[in-house]
Amino acid sequence: MVHEALIEKADIDCHVVVILSTLLPALARLIQHQYGDHLPGGKHCELDVMETSSADKHNKFPERVFSLVDNILSSRPNVTTLVMESHVTFTLNRTAEWLANQENASEIVKQCRKEVKAEKSKFKQREELMRAKRIEKQNEEFRKKEEIERKREEKLEKETTDMAFSWTVAERGAGETKVR
Repeated sequence: MVHEALIEKADIDCHVVVILSTLLPALARLIQHQYGDHLPGGKHCELDVMETSSADKHNKFPERVFSLVDNILSSRPNVTTLVMESHVTFTLNRTAEWLANQENASEIVKQCRKEVKAEKSKFKQREELMRAKRIEKQNEEFRKKEEIERKREEKLEKETTDMAFSWTVAERGAGETKVR
């Protein structure tokens, strides 16, 4: 029924041809731009099974982690990154279940409490490294933008100088013809 409705003659057929002749090339360009790596000739066109065997078939685990983080952030808005990371790891590794099955659970907990300061300092170092890398990346982007702006200004200055020179030459030429 839908197929018949699509192929029957109508008053607007001439308009449909114009619309499709505009729309389809644009859609082809968009698909080429967005999915070019996966189309024939792209770098992911002919992937080996061995290359993709370690890739997850779905994104359930990351979505689970994101929902857990979202839940933590909504219930405890001032939570630190370290606490959130610890909570996610504790929950997803099922540490509580594992700990319940251990005979020396209280000793394990005591040992973990003793290691808190060391873990906090490791986290601080990791956080400082991330901050330093972020600042370095921002500075590099800033330098790139400055370089692009400097080149743009040089180009504009050169074009302005060339234009002024050509005006000067044109004025001299016009003045000479008046004098003669």
